[in-house]
Amino acid sequence: MTTTMERFDLRLARASLQYAIDYGWTTEVSGTRLLFAEASHVIGLAVPCDEAITIAEHLSGQRVSCPAVRLPHRPESIVFLAVPRGLAAAPWPLVEVMLPPSQAPEGPVVWAVPPRRSPQPVPSLVSLLAVVRGISR
Repeated sequence: MTTTMERFDLRLARASLQYAIDYGWTTEVSGTRLLFAEASHVIGLAVPCDEAITIAEHLSGQRVSCPAVRLPHRPESIVFLAVPRGLAAAPWPLVEVMLPPSQAPEGPVVWAVPPRRSPQPVPSLVSLLAVVRGISR
């Protein structure tokens, strides 16, 4: 008989494999967290919820793939995934990203904006910030 923790470990392993198949992401399991592997160079941009909703709607309208998660220990933010290519000063904190179905002490990690299959499922930070600047003009 498998324990609850063993079933959760299997769920994380399956999610890791599915992310690799669907998006080419390299992830690793650390306890109850599913993280991008360091070599992936994916970071999170923690944007306050009210601004994040506007950004997500704008990106969706432009058909730009930009997945975002809700981290339970940052309930005031939505965290957009980005690759920090090039130099870019971000107006919000850059944070480590946990992917669903990670479980933090404060609760589960969930998608705010699920990833989409596309040639570039995670945008560069420079591209994401360019969109943000375009909205604020």
